[in-house]
Amino acid sequence: MLDDLTVLVDGSGNGHDGVMSDVSLDLSLAGQGQALALGLESLVSIPDDPALNPAHLTLALFARPGPSAKKMTLVDKQNQYGLFYTDGGVTCSVRVSAMTSATVTVNVTPGVWMHVACVYDGVDLRLRVDTGRGPVGMMSTPFEGALYEGEGSPLVIGVDTPEDTAHFEGLVDRVVLFDQPLTDDRLCALAAPLC
Repeated sequence: MLDDLTVLVDGSGNGHDGVMSDVSLDLSLAGQGQALALGLESLVSIPDDPALNPAHLTLALFARPGPSAKKMTLVDKQNQYGLFYTDGGVTCSVRVSAMTSATVTVNVTPGVWMHVACVYDGVDLRLRVDTGRGPVGMMSTPFEGALYEGEGSPLVIGVDTPEDTAHFEGLVDRVVLFDQPLTDDRLCALAAPLC
């Protein structure tokens, strides 16, 4: 929910509000409200909080990338977890120590709405992408350990931190973070109407 174009209010009621810069609004998927329209200077920053540093997670969102072929950041919690887009693929990355991380990538079609869900349960890293034509892709990789607690960095939407690079160009909507792995049934419910 948006108070104005500088504050993103946490719709869960948990108080994880974000500060927005150079963000506009556009129609969301199938006209179901408004999405954040992000560009080369856009940024949403949510201050660090213990609730944003889970041992296991499900990070999910709707996105419609623009035509750029460069690496773009959907969500980044520096040195902990993130979702990234490059022309032709979405990547989920998690870190269990300062030096140990894993990634998983699913190929996607640029320019279409998609629901992306990254799930880490302490044993496997999974990435699911839905576009309304069944799951476009579901990939997983074995990877063990609790997520790295990081360095107190904010959760950022639309840009790689701390370099302030890899700005996402496109639309982002309904970003959610759970401190537990969700089942495929729950992921499909989150992805409606694309699942």
